[in-house]
Amino acid sequence: MKLSKVGGVVVYDNTLRGGLVAMPEEQTPENFKSGRQANLEFNKLLAGDPRVQLSHVPLGDGVTICRRIYLNFCFKHVTC
Repeated sequence: MKLSKVGGVVVYDNTLRGGLVAMPEEQTPENFKSGRQANLEFNKLLAGDPRVQLSHVPLGDGVTICRRIYLNFCFKHVTC
């Protein structure tokens, strides 16, 4: 986000991980669990970032569109 201007857009692909992020942990196939967890953490990080507005589009494996709304500032989860 430091490289994006206020009003700029950043798009992330595959944020739904084929629906695995909505699947209960116990039903997730073992070989997908680590990737599922990484996607969940990434989505939570984006959702909690006050510098952006975001929209999650359920196309394919999911697309998240972030629009930068604030100038850079530090908060506990992001390196400034």
